[in-house]
Amino acid sequence: MYYSVVGSRVRIAGSMHMLPADAPHLPQWLWDAYAWSEDLLVESDPPEILQFLQLTDGTTLAQHVPAKHWTALQKIATRSGIPAEQFTVWKPWAALLAMEAALQPYAPGVETQFLGSAQSQGKPTYMLETGASIAALLDRVPPEIIVGYMTRVLDAPDLACKRIRQLHQGWIERSPAAMYEVARETPVFQNAALKQAVLTRRNLAWMPRLRLALQSPRNTLVVVGALHLCGTDSIWALLKQEGYTLVEETAA
Repeated sequence: MYYSVVGSRVRIAGSMHMLPADAPHLPQWLWDAYAWSEDLLVESDPPEILQFLQLTDGTTLAQHVPAKHWTALQKIATRSGIPAEQFTVWKPWAALLAMEAALQPYAPGVETQFLGSAQSQGKPTYMLETGASIAALLDRVPPEIIVGYMTRVLDAPDLACKRIRQLHQGWIERSPAAMYEVARETPVFQNAALKQAVLTRRNLAWMPRLRLALQSPRNTLVVVGALHLCGTDSIWALLKQEGYTLVEETAA
């Protein structure tokens, strides 16, 4: 889950965007990786996406979500501190993101902790994508597919929470194979349109920026969600296809 790219000053670490509230601390290998780096390259600046959450077609979220699930979603919004008038005009994918973040108590993930540290230390930080590019990909997924995913999670929230725990355990063990075994049973991996938007197309879109990083003379730590390093269309696989050799790091 932590690789160096041979012939470059780039190392790539797989992250968890949110951590269980009862396990909020990052493994030491991640802080060692952070300390090694001179530049930090992460997926995006989370607040950037906030301006793209609202529906623009004149509909409301309640018109997209089955009535029996709408009440549950409203409770989740309240629990997350999202004003009702704001939530009702969110796009389905925005509601899905909020719902997943509210399924169980979470602590700040890798990127949030790293970005806070980098800001205080003045460490140069760069992004692989913008909020606009993420929103554009999610906007291309038909709302009914997003809502279908949402309702499946709402119908079995305990299963969703269990999978998140299993993903976290695989991440702690630094086992992409263990994470992939869990992930491929999730709605994201089982629906081609969702997987394309959330993983495959983003991986491809990141490659030009990664190629620039690979030419840098500075120690550059690339931090992406761990699932972006799993599977045949992963960042790991794309770099291998371009002739790069990745070696697992055991220490920073």
